[in-house]
Order: sequence, then C-alpha cells, then structure tokens
Amino acid sequence: MYNDFSDRLTDAECILDLLRTQPSITDSADAKSFRFRGGKVKFEGVSFAYKDGKNILEDITFDTLEATTTAFVGESGGGKTTITKLMQRLYDVDSGSILIDDQDIRQVTRNRYVKTAW
Repeated sequence: MYNDFSDRLTDAECILDLLRTQPSITDSADAKSFRFRGGKVKFEGVSFAYKDGKNILEDITFDTLEATTTAFVGESGGGKTTITKLMQRLYDVDSGSILIDDQDIRQVTRNRYVKTAW
C-alpha cells in the first residue's frame, strides 16, 4: 500500500510540474481572433530547425487551394510532420511566414477561433 501511495504522489508531482510549465509559443499583444474562410494555406519562404540546429525546412514556399486535400509525401525525416506542427503553431518558424486564409498565424490568437460562412 505504501508503494502504491508513493507512486501516486510521484505522478501528482509530475502533473503539477506540467501545469506550472509556461508555453514557449505565446500570442502577440495585438493578436486577433482567427477567422476561418475556407482553409487556404500558404507557406512563404519558411525555414525551421529544431533546437539541435539541424535544418528541417529551408526556404519552403507553396500554396494550397480552399476546400481541397493536400498530401505531403517524402522520406522519413523530410519535414512532413514538422509542416503540420508549424501550421498548428506548436513551433514558430525561424524565417518566412505561414498564412491561413491570408492571416499570418503569428498574428492570431492560438486558442480562439471564429468560424465564418464560406
């Protein structure tokens, strides 16, 4: 019973540490609510490297059309998952910009979304 209690206390401490962690990606002071208008995505000269310094994306530029499906195909480690993480703003780009419906994702709030009619 003591071991079970000790394990639960350790789990609770880990949860509290997670709750105290401050996010590294924050909204800018003048961030506006995101307005969904169809889902057009545009990467303009995007470069990104994780903390280890290895470039994952370098000067990537592409557009997607509204209400379409786009697939990223390539070898393991080619940046496919990184592209989706950047679009969700789990990380910020090192250079360039990502626009969704002509809105730079660094200029919109991360947690308030307003859906409008297409």
